[in-house]
Amino acid sequence: FFSFLVRIQMDRATFEAELRRIAEIQAKVVPEPEDEEEEAPADYKPKKVREIFKHKYEARAELVALQAQLMTMDGADNRSAALQLTKVYLALGQNYVESEEIGQGEEQLQTAQRRMHLWRGQALIPAQAEDPLPEGPVDTSEDVVLLEVYNQLAMVWSNRGEPEKAEAYLSAAEGIYKAQIAEHGLSPERAGKLEDLYCTTVFFLAQVYGHRGKKNEAALYCLMTLQKQLQLKKEFDKVEWTTNALHLSGYYLAQEDFSMADYCIRAAQHVCAEVLRSETNYGDHDNDRVQANTNVARGQFHSAMLKVSWDRKQAGIKCPLVGEKHTAVFDLPIDDPIDQLPMVMAFDEAREVFKKAYLAFSEALGHYAFDMECTNHIDVKSHMQTLWRNVLPFEPDVARRISMHKQRAALYEPLVGKLNVAVYMNYVRKLAYELGEIYNEIGDLRNEQGKRGVKNRTCTPKAVNRACEAAAKYFNQFLISFTKDQTTNQTTELPDGDPTQHPMPENLDEEYNRTFIMAHMHAARQYTKMHQTGYDSAVANVGAATTRYAYALKAAEHYELLNEPDLQQELQMCREMEALLPTKLREIARNFGR
Repeated sequence: FFSFLVRIQMDRATFEAELRRIAEIQAKVVPEPEDEEEEAPADYKPKKVREIFKHKYEARAELVALQAQLMTMDGADNRSAALQLTKVYLALGQNYVESEEIGQGEEQLQTAQRRMHLWRGQALIPAQAEDPLPEGPVDTSEDVVLLEVYNQLAMVWSNRGEPEKAEAYLSAAEGIYKAQIAEHGLSPERAGKLEDLYCTTVFFLAQVYGHRGKKNEAALYCLMTLQKQLQLKKEFDKVEWTTNALHLSGYYLAQEDFSMADYCIRAAQHVCAEVLRSETNYGDHDNDRVQANTNVARGQFHSAMLKVSWDRKQAGIKCPLVGEKHTAVFDLPIDDPIDQLPMVMAFDEAREVFKKAYLAFSEALGHYAFDMECTNHIDVKSHMQTLWRNVLPFEPDVARRISMHKQRAALYEPLVGKLNVAVYMNYVRKLAYELGEIYNEIGDLRNEQGKRGVKNRTCTPKAVNRACEAAAKYFNQFLISFTKDQTTNQTTELPDGDPTQHPMPENLDEEYNRTFIMAHMHAARQYTKMHQTGYDSAVANVGAATTRYAYALKAAEHYELLNEPDLQQELQMCREMEALLPTKLREIARNFGR
């Protein structure tokens, strides 16, 4: 027995092999059970989960036994045994955390942290109940252990919803990595473990920065994570890799970095193709989802080309969307990032870009059927509606622009009346508000045609009024959704009616502050845009508009938004329109001889 203890104490290879053996027990793959209980209590754990925990408890028992053996040799004069015992505390901490016993896991990890600080002679982040550290030179030769401890503690704090504390540990872990590289380089015997742990560090940093709203840092560390996963040449979840690459593409699009956005999409397409060829069972559903999401990203890329090109054109800026060379960052057999991409200048060019985007979205929609993937189906149709909106400005013909707006409405209107109001409230509101905006624009274009003297059925007074009525209807539906009784509406329809006849909603989410006020203003404007077909209806429309403008101002006061900087222009317009309406009534009276 004593010889075994000496071997564990002195023989590093034997000790590391023992830790690996225990880790294999803990990570043992559990097959899916053939049968499962149909009715189970609330605290019931599925059979597979029970088997996973069984292996973790088995590994824990071995770790506790190993810990007891090493504690008999622990002491300041036995640094080898002290380090080995610290590694056992670390392994036990991981075991408890993975077994959902977070408190006990943190205790073990904190002990490992204190012991590593004592072992190296310096603390990067003070641990709880830290003993005074010895004076003397700092020993960083085993800092890879401390890096792993910091990673694990960062994960604990991140899962608790405290990203600031997690970031502190991860920043310290990154500091260790950089210091190790600067001091020792990447020798073969050190590179594997160190790079594996640093890959985990950058992965967690990407998540933590995302939670803290640091978008630029999150994107940088997401890119680094994807790089590391490819460089390490180890097995990784290719579906997850592809998803992250597509998210990164979206970030670059928002920054108008079309070169890196395209590069990330092509990288995702390459890895996606590997998934489809792989014998690894990701599941047909995951494979289809990856393909669909890649198509969505490609469609968004082309749609953004249209929007950014038009915005720059309007601002008098004429420069290519990509005009410089970027360095390839992924170890993949794909072309380097593109270094040339011209602006879209004319409608013929816009139409070709539009076709590519529409085809990509249509292919994605083929996977996301409404009955099976409701929210994803709506999201893709939303992207398609945005695509129509982005190509619209390039079309000089007003009649064709009206047709394009109708295509936008045609994407959304079949969805109205299909969604459970209470369950899909945010989507119901989105559809209603955007349909109101679409018909508002159609009404404006039809009025514009009429003022130009165009003679066709699309710009008659009746056609203008139909668009205004549709816009008012959808804005009203959006506003009705905020009434108290709609939060429990289990039907697929919002009631018609005048939202000003309902009590002011008690609470209004901050994200809806502006749209709630704007919806009342848009609805009021529809009544003033309608062509007058008779004295009574004209007076009624002006009365409705007056009520809406007044209600918008009342709502701004009720929700303490009168001094909101983003609403000043709209609120001033409300006041001006409300003041002009009495003059409008006198004008109507003259027109009808009253």
